[in-house]
Amino acid sequence: LLKNFKKLNNMKEELKTFKAVLVDFDGTLFDTWTNPYAKGEKKFDWKEVEKNIPNCALYEGWKEVFAWLKSKQIPIGIVSHCTKGYITKTLKYWELSDVFSCLLTRYGNGTRFQGKVSKDKLISLALQVDAFEGIEAGEVLYLSDQVKDMSITRLAGAIPIGCLWGSKEKQELEKEGCVTLDTPLELIQLIKNQLNI
Repeated sequence: LLKNFKKLNNMKEELKTFKAVLVDFDGTLFDTWTNPYAKGEKKFDWKEVEKNIPNCALYEGWKEVFAWLKSKQIPIGIVSHCTKGYITKTLKYWELSDVFSCLLTRYGNGTRFQGKVSKDKLISLALQVDAFEGIEAGEVLYLSDQVKDMSITRLAGAIPIGCLWGSKEKQELEKEGCVTLDTPLELIQLIKNQLNI
């Protein structure tokens, strides 16, 4: 985290009121890069993608992060443009269904938004879930491996965190100006340092 020292100082006031975590799915929670859609293939069969779920492992360190967040009563949710069914099946396979307080995706959230829903709107929707009651956007970290999600997160009023472990845009994330983490476990230290817990 030393490389983030200046960035962390700039975030110090923001993180004093930090209360929740939202995360992207592909490349942030799970290593899904063996799937055809994640590789950018235009034509693929979702049934084939779902058959590949056993090969899409949770990145090392996340289970420890989940346990620590739970011990501190900090809710965590998923905001992703993957299909809801695919994420649900992946979480069930890896026995993680009860970890997340919400799961919001581009389609099928049962909300007033029609068609494709952008991530900034999804972040706003997450704050309407019971577990996030009373939490404002500026009190939420959004973790993603994609550079474009950093500006989208700011648009929603939340705090962007770049995840280097699964990213194909590491150099771009480091140049983007956001705080970046090399491993999921660094999230624990980031929160401890800022909240003095």
